[in-house]
Amino acid sequence: MLRPASSSPALPIAYVVLRSLIVVNWLFGAAILALLVVIPNEQWIMAAFKLSPSPEAERLVMGLRAIAVLGLVTIP
Repeated sequence: MLRPASSSPALPIAYVVLRSLIVVNWLFGAAILALLVVIPNEQWIMAAFKLSPSPEAERLVMGLRAIAVLGLVTIP
């Protein structure tokens, strides 16, 4: 005869924690999307990194935007 499987008392806690982390992940994704849509002026970014206008600075800004897009891709 098979014994019924006993459930761990940690399972309900893990379920709640995972559900809340999914919600937090979506909220961070919305924040990344908002930052990507309302992209600050390139001059602000270059001033923050103390860069002079150049092709390298433009590539840096495009790289920052690409990182934001990768962050959006990771949302489930």
